[in-house]
Amino acid sequence: MRGITLLELLVVLALLGVLTAMSAAALGPMTRRYRISQGAEQVSQAVYLARALSRETSRCHLVEVLDAAGNVLAPGGAGSIVRVRRRATADCETAIVEPPVSPLLTEVERVRLPTGVSVKLSFLPAGPARPEVMWRPNGRLTTNTNSARFTLASTVAASTTSVVQVDPQGAICVDPSPPGACL
Repeated sequence: MRGITLLELLVVLALLGVLTAMSAAALGPMTRRYRISQGAEQVSQAVYLARALSRETSRCHLVEVLDAAGNVLAPGGAGSIVRVRRRATADCETAIVEPPVSPLLTEVERVRLPTGVSVKLSFLPAGPARPEVMWRPNGRLTTNTNSARFTLASTVAASTTSVVQVDPQGAICVDPSPPGACL
């Protein structure tokens, strides 16, 4: 009779445990890169949706970054939600002083980013007069000279980032190369 001893079985199980632990540790960075890539795709789709709807409905559409509680963040603030809202009129220029529920804006879509991914909004060159991503009915941003950048990063390890850049004329690029160029 041939078989295996309990000691041999325990050695094989210990080796399998070590190999599993090593492979699980190697999967962490790959999972973070995948989530950031998935988040960049979701943000670019939300921005594209806002642009397409603004042209289709002849209404201005606003893209905002929200925190987990649903509060609108100023540029530079890290959030986990991207929201698209439509203005009631084609007037993109009147500033909105917003109460909690604004009759001037209707929510169209809300995108929650994957777990462990945050997004920050910035502008190139920095600081337009009104720091917002608002699409006009002609498919262009209300900021004529500033590109909007949505930078996605891991909330766990800041080594991996992805960028969604929106050009004032309407181009939407994911990870433009060279950085800052969006054709």
